[in-house]
Amino acid sequence: LILLGITLFVFEVLTPTYGPLATGGIISMFLGSTMLFKPGAPFFQISIPLIITVTACTAAFFIFALGLAFKTWRKKPTTGKKGLIAEIGKVRGKIKGEEEGTVFVHGEIWKAIADENIEKGAKVRVVDVDGLILKVERVKKNAK
Repeated sequence: LILLGITLFVFEVLTPTYGPLATGGIISMFLGSTMLFKPGAPFFQISIPLIITVTACTAAFFIFALGLAFKTWRKKPTTGKKGLIAEIGKVRGKIKGEEEGTVFVHGEIWKAIADENIEKGAKVRVVDVDGLILKVERVKKNAK
């Protein structure tokens, strides 16, 4: 039962079940710990407060780890195509509609196109990525 509890904790971290496997792991660890030794001489038994403390500490660790994992899963991607979309950049070389210009986005200089003419120095938002060319739009004055 103790090994089953640890296995359930690991599966909880690897799959997004939001708690049932961790609950099963806590119960399994507690029951397995209470049945660890046969009742007999008192010096062969494990105290219930010790079992509760160890089970609670293990559960707290896995709940903490799960919290960090869920927080990471909810974060916006920071790399690749999804990491560039909606980023704000600055025009380095004038964009003349479908004729390519250059923009500085995400710490890099990219080729960019737009549906309108955008002058050098203007702020733009990335709306799409096609290979190594960004499609951008001018950022409105009241936006970020």
